[in-house]
Amino acid sequence: VLQLVPFLYVYAALIDLARAGDNAQGRYSNATLWLAGLSGLLTTALGMIVAFIPQREGEPVWLFETKLSAGCIFFLGLAAFFFFIYSRRKAADSAPQPVADYPLAGDTK
Repeated sequence: VLQLVPFLYVYAALIDLARAGDNAQGRYSNATLWLAGLSGLLTTALGMIVAFIPQREGEPVWLFETKLSAGCIFFLGLAAFFFFIYSRRKAADSAPQPVADYPLAGDTK
């Protein structure tokens, strides 16, 4: 299920490109971009939904659904955790450094 999430972004970006409508130099028309974006987005969303349907034999449905949902929530939460940690570290690294009021080593003023 999680492997399909990037495809949702790709097809949504394609729809956004078609919505902008400024592809005069582009190879495909806006209608083609809309059709490709919408069909890809709907197909990917349908694939994600179908992945939650368990097989007929095997473990109980509630156990299948719980494990699948918990796995998705865990990995999405882990990704969000690392995203926020990295964005805070990057913001701290790019913050302006304070200027020292004392002379630097080797400064003979």
